[in-house]
Amino acid sequence: MLADDIMRDIGFYYIVGHESPIKLGSYTRSPADFKTLTSIYTNIYDFFDHLDDEDLKPIQGSAESIAHDLYKVLINHIMAVSEEDMLHVKVIVDSGNPVEGLIYHNLSTMEFIQLVPTNTYDNVDILITTLDVFPDYESRDKYPDDLIVIPWNSTAVRTDYIYLLVRLYQLYTQKLQDNVEKNNSHLHI
Repeated sequence: MLADDIMRDIGFYYIVGHESPIKLGSYTRSPADFKTLTSIYTNIYDFFDHLDDEDLKPIQGSAESIAHDLYKVLINHIMAVSEEDMLHVKVIVDSGNPVEGLIYHNLSTMEFIQLVPTNTYDNVDILITTLDVFPDYESRDKYPDDLIVIPWNSTAVRTDYIYLLVRLYQLYTQKLQDNVEKNNSHLHI
């Protein structure tokens, strides 16, 4: 868990830092010397380097090491896809069709895809289906108006799966762009 990792890291430097500031390996240069570091690293370093509380001096003396450690931990969480940007994908295949496992396997490799259960209708962006006639008019009313239906052939080969992943990535980037434009329009009101 993220909070446990952060507490463990800071706790280590707090306990060990009473003896002397900890600077490990390449952590011995000024943060200004790291031209490639992002503002995330700089903000973490500045926070721990400017602690005023006397009880926290051991942590302050190890600010550089803490910043490097936390940057590595936090960047993965910061770079995660937000719920708003996720593509919600529903897969419906013919009963007993082995292609279902292949589709799920390929979709699970994409971090921006959230698979939704077959009984979900209202929060679905994309429907991938092997059914010949779907959605019919009656079923179509259950889904959002902007639903994208991708028909899928049970005899699909590797290049078809690659094309599917490329297409989903294009739809994802379009959704990102739409969300940015929507959020920017709210700022200018």
